[in-house]
Amino acid sequence: MKTINVVLLSIIISIGILLAGYAGLMYLGAKMWESGWVRGDSIEGPDGYTYCLMLETGLMQDPHTKLIRTKDIKNEDTYEVLGSTNDESSWLPVIRPLNSPKVEGDMRYLPTNNVVYGVSHYNKVYFIYDIDNDQYYEGYESGEMSPFILIEHEDTKLYKPDIFPVLMRVVKEYDFYIDTKKYLEPDIKDSEIEEQLGKQYLADWPSPEALKGGMSHPNEEVRKLSKWIMAIQENGLSHDSEAIDELITFLIENINIKDDYAQDCLISTLGYFRNSYITKAIPCMEEIILRKDEKIASDVAESLGRMGSPAYPFLVECLKSEDESIRHLGLVGFSNADADARIYVEEIKLLLNDSSINVRQQASEALDRIKWSCEMVQLIQLHRQPNE
Repeated sequence: MKTINVVLLSIIISIGILLAGYAGLMYLGAKMWESGWVRGDSIEGPDGYTYCLMLETGLMQDPHTKLIRTKDIKNEDTYEVLGSTNDESSWLPVIRPLNSPKVEGDMRYLPTNNVVYGVSHYNKVYFIYDIDNDQYYEGYESGEMSPFILIEHEDTKLYKPDIFPVLMRVVKEYDFYIDTKKYLEPDIKDSEIEEQLGKQYLADWPSPEALKGGMSHPNEEVRKLSKWIMAIQENGLSHDSEAIDELITFLIENINIKDDYAQDCLISTLGYFRNSYITKAIPCMEEIILRKDEKIASDVAESLGRMGSPAYPFLVECLKSEDESIRHLGLVGFSNADADARIYVEEIKLLLNDSSINVRQQASEALDRIKWSCEMVQLIQLHRQPNE
């Protein structure tokens, strides 16, 4: 009997320990998920206030950041919340001065414009607070501000890698707008879409006022970039103009820039244009493919596919290569092609029996893409016929 009592007691104690451990884990888990706020970066403003970031703690999926100001940083009762945002909802990237610190996730003060702003990652501003006008801009609302807000003087040198994310965001948003319009309104013509777009601006673009301000900026580089962006906004990606010719030449000259993210953006930007100048970019992109630069070759292939007909003959030559990686890259290009690629379907089908499984899979994806593109063209034409 004594032995049984000892066993029962041991079992009870073990169960108690397990329950206590489980309760402890539950408590710790709840505490880890519990929201709280800790002080982050702070700066002294010109108005006697300390501006400070308050960072949300816990395991929330979407933590926020608050901007507060106070004249007594040690007294939380004096904190005035100016705005709150999720720092991942960044707006169009800005262009930083060459000598500015390239630190991410901090807050800075720009004396010339008297604004406080936060940089979440790379060169993306996720909030701007205008001290003079007591105005807080969050996320996409910062579109009211200029991508050149950090360029203060005539002789300020631009940090070149920041230019390409700005350009890429603009052309990507334009292309997305055109595709969405065609999908939602199949009976609308491209010329009508571009005419409509010329009378407005997209939420993630710099506003016309911001660009016009850039056109009169004392910095020559800012004026040039403003002219290029305005040319895209007013004329689209398929029209020829002196400004677009200058822009594409600039992109080609910098295609080997030593910054991975900037280079990705540059190459992606080239792939969205449809004008006659884009053929100038094809030779240097072909060179990257043929030298099998693994870091960017796939991005280049995708851009060549989006360029359309001028790039397709080279992609077909890639399909015939004895090098498996080159054949695969040619198919990556066709996996981003439009309906004009349908004349090369038979060449692509031959690779469905390739010795490489990666090539076979990519060939199937390319054929699916071309088929989808052709179906979209037929749908658009079907809706347009009664009106023509």
